[in-house]
Amino acid sequence: MIPYRKPYVESSVFIAFIKGEMRENEHDCKKIFQAILDAASQENFMIYTSSLTIAEVCKKRGSQDLSSDEIVDLRPHFRDSCIRIVEVDREIGEEANQLCQTSLAQLNNTPKLRPNDAIHLACAERAGCDYLLTYDGQLTGQTRNNLIIEWPREFSEGNLRVAVASGSVQPALPFTDSPMLLQAPSIEDKDTDKARHEK
Repeated sequence: MIPYRKPYVESSVFIAFIKGEMRENEHDCKKIFQAILDAASQENFMIYTSSLTIAEVCKKRGSQDLSSDEIVDLRPHFRDSCIRIVEVDREIGEEANQLCQTSLAQLNNTPKLRPNDAIHLACAERAGCDYLLTYDGQLTGQTRNNLIIEWPREFSEGNLRVAVASGSVQPALPFTDSPMLLQAPSIEDKDTDKARHEK
């Protein structure tokens, strides 16, 4: 069965995909994320990420920069109709700042949250995602209500067909010709909503 309804994909997953990395227990990053992309392209769900991810994929922490060819290969994926971009705006910045402050105040063994990781969390929560997919160890150590943070999971095409037939997969919103940008409601939108409720 497909576990995802609205997955948010952090930059380390895109990098591991384009570099064809292998993880422990024969975890094939390229194969697994390609299956996720294929499922999304078949309109089983949308993939969400942020504009920060587009900037971050040039380099992975603690490793060499991606080559020019790897960047050229990766960049078009952010234009796929099955990927929606969450814009990093002031509201996201303030939420990320608050998440970092909360992390610093914790007295348990949870890894301290880095600013960029906090931005990814804030973006995933804005989009209403159910999963945040990442290979970043400091992110997988975080806990958030209603958001599961883990490595991408492997599933087969057979499981995909079963999930679709049983209705276990929520249908995605109709695709558009370009990635949809998710932004905070404008002041005008909020005023309109308020006026509507007051009638």
